[in-house]
Amino acid sequence: VERFGRYPHRNALLGRVSTPEEERWLAEDTPGWATSQRPLGEGSEAAPPPLAGPADSRRAVRLIALDCTSALSERSAPTGDVLPFFQWALRLGYVVARVWSSAESRRDHGAPAAGLGPMVHFEVFGEAGAAGEPADPLDSLLARGRALLPDLEPRQILHVGGRRREAAEAAAAHGLRAASVERPRSAGRPRGGGEQAPRGVVVVASFEEVRLRLESAGGEWAEG
Repeated sequence: VERFGRYPHRNALLGRVSTPEEERWLAEDTPGWATSQRPLGEGSEAAPPPLAGPADSRRAVRLIALDCTSALSERSAPTGDVLPFFQWALRLGYVVARVWSSAESRRDHGAPAAGLGPMVHFEVFGEAGAAGEPADPLDSLLARGRALLPDLEPRQILHVGGRRREAAEAAAAHGLRAASVERPRSAGRPRGGGEQAPRGVVVVASFEEVRLRLESAGGEWAEG
């Protein structure tokens, strides 16, 4: 960013033309996380086969949105599994977004989210931002997503939140796919306190589980 004012490795994804200097940088000095095909899952033997690119309207999930207010409340990024998950998502061509319930939540949780900056295409906030932008962050998420993917449908957005289940419930109510990452707090306590997940919300134990579910279903997101 200091050198080019943008991330050159995103040029092809966003339809931008690389300058000759950027092309040289991409050929010689691209950071490893941007091009690595090394498996991210512990114990994996081979990198997953690439899914269709984000322009492919047939893919079930095309945009992955991280609810930073809830998912980062346990300070799980960037040293945990959040950063590797978004490196994987970017490499496979997903559009990636961050969702904040308010500007205050970004201030409170911005530090752990800072490492995700290079992987994010855009972010949305709870209160209205730019003129004409919806106040509801999920409405804004869909509007911003359609700016990149004009035929994007709500069901093609996977909203990933944390223990604050109302965020996941709101996403499901908007027609989005919803995952709630609820890490076990102790070895003897079930994730989510043993509570039944709200309708339309899939409870998982980690971001690694989100990745594995998407891979095993070829990009689909099964509820249940």
